[in-house]
Amino acid sequence: MKRLQHPAPPPTAARSRPVATAGNAVSEVSTAIKASVVELTAEAIRNEIKMGRLAPGQRLIESEIGAALGASRASVREALGRLEADGLIEMVHQKGARVRRLTITDAQNIYQIREMLEGLAARLAAQNIGKGNNKARLKALQKKLRTEVDDTPGSYLRYNEEFHRLLVEFSENVRLYRLIDQLHHSAFVILVQLHSAPRGARQTHDEHAPIVKAILDGDEEGAEAAMRAHIRRTGDELVGRIASYLG
Repeated sequence: MKRLQHPAPPPTAARSRPVATAGNAVSEVSTAIKASVVELTAEAIRNEIKMGRLAPGQRLIESEIGAALGASRASVREALGRLEADGLIEMVHQKGARVRRLTITDAQNIYQIREMLEGLAARLAAQNIGKGNNKARLKALQKKLRTEVDDTPGSYLRYNEEFHRLLVEFSENVRLYRLIDQLHHSAFVILVQLHSAPRGARQTHDEHAPIVKAILDGDEEGAEAAMRAHIRRTGDELVGRIASYLG
């Protein structure tokens, strides 16, 4: 894993303050630094899982992670706890943490929820498409799909994640963004287990086209319906692939 750099503490502007206040300030800075290290550690592990460098079922040894990332054992443990809450890893009694293997039921549950939430995100994106440079950004991303994205898994996954994140960003709903972001991590684990992307660039363009058109037209109902249909098809396809993969 790439070694993370601990964030430097901010300049100490409290030296001229009373001792009691300085003590509180130091405590607050220390807490903020620890939180940053935990977040960076969790993100580093999450990326390793998403990129397939940590395989489903692989053990995660706290001391090795701490050494690789320059993080304390306590920070690693807290980061693993966050990833467990996200459903990316699981804690096994007397064996520690390991990357979670997602089942058919997991995939069905994830995509049922994604269908509802991302349908709402698309509706809100259509509602907000006229704001700022939203239209230009969405058109630019679709141009990128036509000109830069190929059928390799990595290329497809990067574009697909950018597309869905952009629409959720347009929703301007922070809580919705966080919920969908958590589901996206689990969806990536499913794709990694299958060792391939579910769709090529042309098929992705064909499926995203009605979503994009409805959003650009400000058609809230059409955008939600198109997104829900897209997520449902993707989920059904992945469930079928998992069933074949598991034999």
